[in-house]
Amino acid sequence: MTQQRIKVLHAPTNTGGNPEGLNKALRALGVYSKTLVVQNNYLNYKADIILNQQNGSFFLREIKRLGAILFIMPKFDVIHYNSGTTISSAFSCTFTKRNFVRYFYSFYLRLIQKLEFFLIDILHKKIFVTYQGDDLRQKKFQLDNYKDSIAHHVGEDYYDIKGDEYKLKCLSMFEKRKAIIFSVNPDLCNYLTKNFYFTGYSHVFMNEWTPSSENYQEEKCLRILHAPSNRAVKGTDLILESLDQLRSEGLKFELILVEGKSNEEAKELYKKADILIDQIHAGWYGGLSVELMALGKPVACFIRNEDLHFLPSEMVKDLPIINIQLQGLKDDLKKILRTSRYDLQALGKRSRLFVEKWHDPNKISKQILKHYIK
Repeated sequence: MTQQRIKVLHAPTNTGGNPEGLNKALRALGVYSKTLVVQNNYLNYKADIILNQQNGSFFLREIKRLGAILFIMPKFDVIHYNSGTTISSAFSCTFTKRNFVRYFYSFYLRLIQKLEFFLIDILHKKIFVTYQGDDLRQKKFQLDNYKDSIAHHVGEDYYDIKGDEYKLKCLSMFEKRKAIIFSVNPDLCNYLTKNFYFTGYSHVFMNEWTPSSENYQEEKCLRILHAPSNRAVKGTDLILESLDQLRSEGLKFELILVEGKSNEEAKELYKKADILIDQIHAGWYGGLSVELMALGKPVACFIRNEDLHFLPSEMVKDLPIINIQLQGLKDDLKKILRTSRYDLQALGKRSRLFVEKWHDPNKISKQILKHYIK
């Protein structure tokens, strides 16, 4: 199969804008590529095919979902799934009297998924999967192997045994069909055993994220940005508590807290920041960090050293992230607030170069295309 003939479908979500970024870069290479999103959300990332808007009809969505599996998917040679699931968006649910409807719905989606895999098998589709975070993370593994993780801080209902088991079952179904698997988070590689590759986030195009030309000025308050999609996952309350303590001690700064904004709305606020405090439990940086680094802003988050062996050694060497941890969080943030503006600006420039080298969708798409056409 040649590059010119290949047809690629990215589905069923546009998590973090990553699938659409890859899609756009592949098109620039001359590949026929489309993104399909089953359900759009408030972030409002772009996609070629959106089956249902945020407040759209549930029943119409399900009819369109089935139609996409039967009539859209078969037209493509390569199906590149993301978020650890298929167009069916199947999940597992434990039956109780209180959640009968949800249980029935999960059963229905798993039936649809069987149909989807059946079509993939008989039509000999090549499948690829990109895992992006909690679509594969396991509660037990995190608690057993890490001193600190997302699982240590979220509620009991965030991860559940049945849900974790089904994530691994889906992974097994992908592996059975010899899917090539990509992960944008190094900790997820702990769950992968074959045909997997670490890859960078691919949603930031350099010409769309221009670094600010404004110089950091010592006399101005440092503008700290924090933008949680989930407060417990990001460690937001702990970050805000530490910042409040530092403010009470006389340290001055401005906090820009971004929540519930579309990607375009949030981008305007990102430009005003001097530094991003990202997440402190996951052990890696998120797509948000890539966006801020592309703007020439330094980023602070928790980097878990135990997982870095999954990365290219050169990427680890280049990593410009300020490593902050739950233990000693207040002191880490104080150190940032006392860092000279000159040093922060220099780190911001390094951060931009890092994104250009390791997160350029045009470079990443060329690497992934090689797998498509093998």
